[in-house]
Amino acid sequence: MDDSIKNIIGLILKHEGGYVNNPNDPGGETNFGISKRAYPHLNIRSLTKEDAIDIYYTDYYLYNSIDKFPLCFQSIALDTVVLHGKYFGSKILQEAYNKYANDTVLAVDGIIGEKTLSVYNNATNTKLLINSIVDVRIQTVQNLVKKNNSLHVFLKGWINRFESFREV
Repeated sequence: MDDSIKNIIGLILKHEGGYVNNPNDPGGETNFGISKRAYPHLNIRSLTKEDAIDIYYTDYYLYNSIDKFPLCFQSIALDTVVLHGKYFGSKILQEAYNKYANDTVLAVDGIIGEKTLSVYNNATNTKLLINSIVDVRIQTVQNLVKKNNSLHVFLKGWINRFESFREV
């Protein structure tokens, strides 16, 4: 694992924090952002930072082919699949590209394959695409809160997290 991915994962760890067991969190018990819901076999309370880094690297960064994205998209792409889940986060990245292109270029299927990687690698306006990802993420959590008001407590934090990636 090189320094650039360590730095990217470090940003995610800052957003995620340490051990939390908030009854309103759909992930349930979490530590460093690793949830009991996603990893029921782990002792979440005793999870170490190094364990979390390994999980983010293997189960999110490599699994979702984030390593094949241009470096300028890797932070936001990894954060997206971490916070929204591997499958749904991938759908957000595809939907955001379609919004950026103002066309249905990608099937929003949740699979980061050749076509998704190709369009991201050939994006001409990275700033606009990053902002499109931010916008789709915000809209996604706003819709989620409309469906489940108990998640409202997380909304401001989520939006602040997403906005931290915005290119101005």
